[in-house]
Amino acid sequence: MAETPRNDDQAWSATPKHGPAVAGSEPQRDGDYGLGIPPSTAGEGRVQPQVKIEERDQARTRSSNLGSGLADKELLRDGDHGLGRLSSTTEKGRELTPGENRQHDRQEKEQDQEQIRREFEQALQQRDAGRFRLPKPILNFLSWTLLATASILGLLLIGQGAAAVGHIQALPRPLAWVAGVAAGGFALILIILVVRLGWALMRLRRSPAVNLAGLQELNERRQWQVLAILHADQARLQLREYLKEFESEKAHPHLNDDERARLKNARHYLLEGPQVLSATEWLEAFNERFQAILDAVAERRVRAHAVRVGIGTAASRFPLLDQAIVLSTCMAMLRELLVLYGLRPTTFQAALLLGHSVMATYLSGALQDVTDGLSESGPLPDIMEDITEGVEGVGEVGTSIVGKLAGAAPVVGKLVERASEGAINGVLVWRLGSSAIKQIQPVRSAR
Repeated sequence: MAETPRNDDQAWSATPKHGPAVAGSEPQRDGDYGLGIPPSTAGEGRVQPQVKIEERDQARTRSSNLGSGLADKELLRDGDHGLGRLSSTTEKGRELTPGENRQHDRQEKEQDQEQIRREFEQALQQRDAGRFRLPKPILNFLSWTLLATASILGLLLIGQGAAAVGHIQALPRPLAWVAGVAAGGFALILIILVVRLGWALMRLRRSPAVNLAGLQELNERRQWQVLAILHADQARLQLREYLKEFESEKAHPHLNDDERARLKNARHYLLEGPQVLSATEWLEAFNERFQAILDAVAERRVRAHAVRVGIGTAASRFPLLDQAIVLSTCMAMLRELLVLYGLRPTTFQAALLLGHSVMATYLSGALQDVTDGLSESGPLPDIMEDITEGVEGVGEVGTSIVGKLAGAAPVVGKLVERASEGAINGVLVWRLGSSAIKQIQPVRSAR
């Protein structure tokens, strides 16, 4: 039979892909190259799905664009070029409306006024009636230190009182009853004084503490004139309310008739007098016509209490009695000053005044202990003894005179010690009263 001619494609497909076929061999399976190596997969080979060239190129291009930041616009934010940073171009500013401009100007003006107000108040505090003032942090530290010290001393006073009760119980029966009644009476008086002082602190209005000298000084500066005038107007309103409630008949029992009449006239002038006075002039009139009378009475009462304490502690021979005299006098004096002015200091200032009272009370007892120790081992008896030994050759008259002086030396020394102790206690009470007046005064002047 004649062979059927085949084209080149058929001849190429009949030829084995990997070399000629071996005669007499079995037909090759898919994946078998005829080299004696079994195929890697058994059975019929599976055709793997292929990705179209166009889809593959598109996927690669998209991945490359995302990695390099050149993604489509819908995948990026406005102004983001895909390079990890925003565009350097800024949005065009919008013009403010007239209402927004007015609000912005008003806010700036309020900020400037607040800054000026803070500077004004700071300057007013620094010129506190022309007195030297420590920096506020140091002053606060010293004040809190004083309160802590006063608290500790108060506990010591309580301990001394408990020890005194124990000593009283150890006395014989009749004497113990007498001492117990006296101690109980003093304790009751102290409790009553403390309660009355606390009631006065609670019911009285707070002192405005107007710094008149500071206002007068700051009023001369142009940048603070308006604030000084406003501050003075506010102080005048507060003091007018204070005058309306003030009653000279109930202010203090130690006011004489002339002082009561002068207070009444000054009160009428300030409330019903001419209205042409400026706020600063009205404050000056208040200070000179009304408050000056109260200041004079307050200083007189402080001196009286100081003298009373000095005499009482000088006559006393017991430290606990000295402490009771000082503490009761301090409480009574503070209440008198509060009732006289009809005002109270701030809570912190009141605590400081009470702390000063406790410290003065403790020091009065400690001072007597010190003076008693000096009297027992002091140099005065030794000095008189040396003088007596050194004048043996002056005759009987000189020896007799020096001997009398030496015998009187212990008595004189005791009197000097008692007098000095009373004077120191009186000075402590006077300083407390002067400080209380400055804290309670409604208007603080430079005088």
